[in-house]
Amino acid sequence: MNGKNYLIPVDAELTAPAHLKTRTVQMDELLAALPPDPAVGIVILDACRDNPLARTLAASLPKSRSTTAPGLAPIDVSGSDVGTGGVLIAFATDPGAVSYDGGGANSPYTTSLARHIAEPGVELQSALTRVRGEVTAETSGKQRPWHNASLGREAFIGPQTAQPPVPVQPAAQPSATAAPAESASTDGRGWEIEQRVWDEASKRNTLAHYEAYLQQFPNGAFADLARLNIDQLK
Repeated sequence: MNGKNYLIPVDAELTAPAHLKTRTVQMDELLAALPPDPAVGIVILDACRDNPLARTLAASLPKSRSTTAPGLAPIDVSGSDVGTGGVLIAFATDPGAVSYDGGGANSPYTTSLARHIAEPGVELQSALTRVRGEVTAETSGKQRPWHNASLGREAFIGPQTAQPPVPVQPAAQPSATAAPAESASTDGRGWEIEQRVWDEASKRNTLAHYEAYLQQFPNGAFADLARLNIDQLK
């Protein structure tokens, strides 16, 4: 409401404007309560829903105070008071949009987040970029996860070092014309190179970077996702 986000308990009854102060938690207050410098503050909100209070509050609010905007309002984390660690805010979908529950036990966002957030060797912002690509593809562009960050260093939820895949002994010797990228991916160094190229592509999120990844690793671990992202960008 009026560009401010409020976290509301599921059993809260809001029928008067004063209840916004007494029965909710304003996001600004939550951010102010994050651990002090030099900690990294991370807030992930899978709560991007349409405003269920517009009807109950409309009668008691002045016309100048809007409650009709769907989803959540964007949050600026570029302030100078966040310390050297910085803050990252992640939404299940773009500001001003609503997310979907999906048909399974978890929403598309939660499912993808659980898959990527603790991947070994994957920095948090890279993981969230992968989540955005997956959820966007799964929902046909109707839901696009969003994050805003002012981090002072890389943040890892999982181990900082990725374990290379175990090489599989080929049934026959590869031909002399085998693609260098494909043969390189069977050892630890090749996997590390692919991981770095993909992380750079996902951070930049441009056609050129995804196409550069596919040129080097046409059958790579992230090839399908790269093609999906290219289709979305086009």
